[in-house]
Amino acid sequence: MQQYRSNSYLFGGNAPYVEEMYEAYLDNPGSVPESWRKHFDA
Repeated sequence: MQQYRSNSYLFGGNAPYVEEMYEAYLDNPGSVPESWRKHFDA
């Protein structure tokens, strides 16, 4: 449960934004901020 709470910004109302960022990352990793690349690279 603790892990879910620490990553809760990835879910709920933010999901469409995260999906959009991930699609951009898949097309061109350099097009998203480094902080997002670290999440997606993990």
